[in-house]
Amino acid sequence: MVIKRGDQGAVAFSQEKSVSVSSILPRYVTDPTGAGDAFAGGLVSALAGGSARLVDMQIAMRRAAVMGSLAVESFSIKSLLEVTIDEADSRAREVTVHVS
Repeated sequence: MVIKRGDQGAVAFSQEKSVSVSSILPRYVTDPTGAGDAFAGGLVSALAGGSARLVDMQIAMRRAAVMGSLAVESFSIKSLLEVTIDEADSRAREVTVHVS
């Protein structure tokens, strides 16, 4: 189960652990519509074809936070289509991950 908390990040729970991530401060906010959907898409795409192991969930939650932060920077999906791998990686390094 994953609980999205907007600008407060998100937390994922399994039977054994929880993984929480911080949100990423967007460079600017144009339209927050769809940020949660972008987060969910990033999470699902990161987990697709993989397992739900703890390390995978940490990576997936980071990717999800990146996608959510990008989504608010433009109308529609423009910023998601134009992001480079280097920019996405840079943002992923901004995410704080806590496992408990």
